[in-house]
Amino acid sequence: MRRLKIFVSAGEASGDLHGSRLVAEILKRNPTARVDAMGGARLRSAGADILVDYRDLALIGVVQVLPKARSIYRAWKRIRRHLQAHRPDLVILIDFPDFNFLVGRAARALGLKVFYYISPQVWAWRSGRVRSLKRFVDAMAVILPFEEAFYRKRGMTVHFVGHPLVDEVRSVEDQATCRRRLGLVGSEPRGLSASRKPHGGSPYLPPAPCGCGPPVAHALSVGANARSGLPRAGSFLDRR
Repeated sequence: MRRLKIFVSAGEASGDLHGSRLVAEILKRNPTARVDAMGGARLRSAGADILVDYRDLALIGVVQVLPKARSIYRAWKRIRRHLQAHRPDLVILIDFPDFNFLVGRAARALGLKVFYYISPQVWAWRSGRVRSLKRFVDAMAVILPFEEAFYRKRGMTVHFVGHPLVDEVRSVEDQATCRRRLGLVGSEPRGLSASRKPHGGSPYLPPAPCGCGPPVAHALSVGANARSGLPRAGSFLDRR
């Protein structure tokens, strides 16, 4: 059975964080998969082979573009050569639109499948970029509820999966444990009586759809084909 090959493009610290959780879940479901990436220490720890370190490209404002132009061009050429030589089953783009649009167009020109996780905020500015997205993206996973309707209205395959930072919050100890550690057992937080606690539990966080399961399921459904042996988590986009 052929080994699944994935390329992940994460050009910022946040993308490195969210991408690491995604890759860890992918490798949990498909231990033999090969994941190459533009990323950093977190993606490396999750099991990805780092082709380009995102810190070579990290930019804040236009002023930083010129000094890093050579590094950006070298990174772009290396990624393009990688896509041409290895032809991954799936290219996953994580935010970082200006660079990832280049990667997405290159992947589409090679006939590769593209999955965008955490979409660029085209609904806020430069909305014309949606037309570009439609040309090279097979499917998207978005983290804000209204984004799903925005992209679906424009003819894109999109799924709302919740914000990945909810996972970080859920990794914190529960309220009772925290209160014991702080010596607050037996006292009720002011203004948060049991009768006012929503959902019969914690007064702080309502339930929210999230976790890496949904984006992984949608991503794998895009890259699935008969030879990969992947579990099909969805029925869309198996055009290859």
